[in-house]
Amino acid sequence: MRIQAIQGYVNNNTRSCKKTNPVSNHLSFKSNYEQAMEKVLLKDLRCHKDINSAMGELYGAIIKENGIDIRPGAPTDLGEWLKSRGTELIEELSKPIDKILPNFRDLIISAKSLRYSYVKKDSLNELYIAYMGKQGFLNNFFERESAKNQIKISFGSNIGSLEVFTNKNGQIVTKQFNKNGILIENTYDKFGDRTSLNVKSV
Repeated sequence: MRIQAIQGYVNNNTRSCKKTNPVSNHLSFKSNYEQAMEKVLLKDLRCHKDINSAMGELYGAIIKENGIDIRPGAPTDLGEWLKSRGTELIEELSKPIDKILPNFRDLIISAKSLRYSYVKKDSLNELYIAYMGKQGFLNNFFERESAKNQIKISFGSNIGSLEVFTNKNGQIVTKQFNKNGILIENTYDKFGDRTSLNVKSV
């Protein structure tokens, strides 16, 4: 029996020998970020732990991409939260403005006027944070500062996206969307467990 070599995998943690022929010009080559996104789009995100793992994988991959811009002046610990505490970050940013950790307040103020682009390679490959109003219809209508925020963290790529956000009821929701038009939407309770799963073509 002959074992076929696996094509198109690049490990950035090892050094290539001089005689190795890189596969970057191969038509099927995918960046580490695209490979991470491909895995995340297939994950079953059953609880907050699964969401945190997915966000950490995507963050770790996108910051290693060539040609990215990281927002100057971003909170120094923002990346640490994204690595392992993504749902906690969403919950922190969702608090009323005067309750948010001081180093994150400017982020929300910036996101109110224009989404907060944290890591960007191009118009498709981007990690950003967006402000989507207040939780609760009347709170949103009157833009009450004392009310909690609806916040979205989005990882976009050439092959699809992962969005994690809070809805008007304060629940965390995830959307995994691939370029083939399949959308997987999950909603979670305050304990971090999934309460609903919806898969559809869009």
